[in-house]
Amino acid sequence: MAGRRILRQVWRRGARWRDSTSFSTRAIAPACDISIDRGAPFGSRVFELWRGYSSVGTSKQRQCWSCGAAAQAVVFMLCPACKIIQPANRLVNFFDIFDLKKEFELDTGELEKRYKNLQKKLHPDLYSMKSSKEQEYSADQSSQVINAYQVLLKPLSRATYLLETFGVDVEEEGTVTDPEILMEVMEMQETISSCSDSNKLQALKEKSHSRMLDYQKTFAEAMKRSDLDAAKEAVQRMSYFHRIINTIIQKL
Repeated sequence: MAGRRILRQVWRRGARWRDSTSFSTRAIAPACDISIDRGAPFGSRVFELWRGYSSVGTSKQRQCWSCGAAAQAVVFMLCPACKIIQPANRLVNFFDIFDLKKEFELDTGELEKRYKNLQKKLHPDLYSMKSSKEQEYSADQSSQVINAYQVLLKPLSRATYLLETFGVDVEEEGTVTDPEILMEVMEMQETISSCSDSNKLQALKEKSHSRMLDYQKTFAEAMKRSDLDAAKEAVQRMSYFHRIINTIIQKL
């Protein structure tokens, strides 16, 4: 959590450092022994810094609360020795929970399969006859898995979460200022409010969905080249069309 707060401070003060050649990663996170190209875009530098911090933060070894056996992986849900359920780790990455690559494009069918397999091991019903501590840990683990699944399942929440893992809070970074897209959104909203033709509304919904897909592609490409600025803008645009789609669904 400390690392994320640090990176958010870095991002907000980025206007003063974007063109600086004296950007010092060690002054910000001395625990991260990583090398960053100072000539790279600021977003890319923060991207690499957070990736370095994450690898340091998740490498700390945990132990079983029951038998003391050491965890064999970052995601420590069941003890490998005594098979006892463990307390939920609130700092664990959602992608790690399902043993998936930390990237935007994923197979939702595979995500669902892994989600169901985990629930077969963690569901509270399986621990109804266990100790109160195990029941508590089961409820927490199961709840965390459900939350992680719901976040990663939908493109917008997945993109927003992925940015947050790199220290970028979309909500705090302002709104879209592009006049063209703002005008497009305003015209759509006016059409929705005055239209009673379900066919026209359905067509507008499909158009908005197509625009969502365009910005999903833009986001994925931006993340692949570590361009957090472009990725953030793509998510903000996705949010506009996501709201339009929801408004149309409610009206229909």
